[in-house]
Amino acid sequence: MKKIILSVIFLGILSISVFWISTAEDVIELAYKAYNNSEDDKAIPLLKRAIRIQSGSLGPNHPKVAKSYYVLAMSYGHKKKYKLALDYHSKALAIRIKKLGKKHIDVALSYYQIAETYFGMKNAEQAIKYYYRSFAVKLLNPGRETPSIDFIFMSLRSFYMARGSYRLAGFFQTRAETSQRKIENIKWGLTKSLKNQTKENARLAVLYHRLAEAYTYKGQFDKAIANHKTGIRLVETHWSKNDDTLPFAYLYLSWAYLGKSDYKSAVKYAERAREIAKVMKRWRNSMMLLVTEYLSAIKQLD
Repeated sequence: MKKIILSVIFLGILSISVFWISTAEDVIELAYKAYNNSEDDKAIPLLKRAIRIQSGSLGPNHPKVAKSYYVLAMSYGHKKKYKLALDYHSKALAIRIKKLGKKHIDVALSYYQIAETYFGMKNAEQAIKYYYRSFAVKLLNPGRETPSIDFIFMSLRSFYMARGSYRLAGFFQTRAETSQRKIENIKWGLTKSLKNQTKENARLAVLYHRLAEAYTYKGQFDKAIANHKTGIRLVETHWSKNDDTLPFAYLYLSWAYLGKSDYKSAVKYAERAREIAKVMKRWRNSMMLLVTEYLSAIKQLD
């Protein structure tokens, strides 16, 4: 008799749990539908209800709870309620780092949206920090998953344009364009140039770096490193070890090493870029700022 009673209680609890989860899924479906239709006033209360249900059935630190916090934050962002958006983005980020790890693509997405939120709040210092963190984690997750690398570059372009830093805005505009170029087309240009020039012509370094960049954005890091090193060798051998192109080359090389999760080399070459940037003629201040922000982002990943 006692076993029968316990079995009935167990089945009752199980039935309630299944109903609870089903209800959460129904609520989330309605919430996401409202969100996707830009009906944020409808989505917000539904998402809050879904979070309460999910937290009770799955636990407060489940990735699904993080996703609901993230969408809730996005809804508040659409309404320009940035403080509330930041609060919920921060909750989503904390769960994602705890459960998925600080190198997961969803962490990059949270960093990116936190940067956008700070940008909306006109908090440039925090915005740029999170843009670079998003970029650093994205390099560890190549591919077209959101956020895409070109999207991050264009956001950095917009940020620097708004700040009046036109050189850096142009720099990230070019990076976005390079990320969209096909590797085959860049290789064709390099092959054609090699037929018309000696292999030791330092002017070819630009093409080697362009090809290497494209490899980095496609996740082919070993090829990227090899081509960057060829370009660097040409410039250092035939021009100067302090040439104004080298800080960029070493920075790109650092990006490739970061993609391989080789943090020691990534930091080493970024610091080399910063060291040479100190004697640059035109780009010194902009390059120093760029490399310093990037170094700050990657050091928190190691």
